[in-house]
Amino acid sequence: MFFGLLGWEMKRLSWPRPPLILGLVLGVLIERYVAISIQIYGFGLLSQHVSIILFLIYFIF
Repeated sequence: MFFGLLGWEMKRLSWPRPPLILGLVLGVLIERYVAISIQIYGFGLLSQHVSIILFLIYFIF
């Protein structure tokens, strides 16, 4: 019922609903795999050029 009301309110306010669905579905997976990567490679993984570019893209959008 909560998500139905949330979807109805988002539609009324003309907010996009697919990003919410993607965030709910993929958020758990991304969090899990980032934690596994940090356990394996340490925080040095986050200082690589590709990681920095992806973080910049994430924060810009």
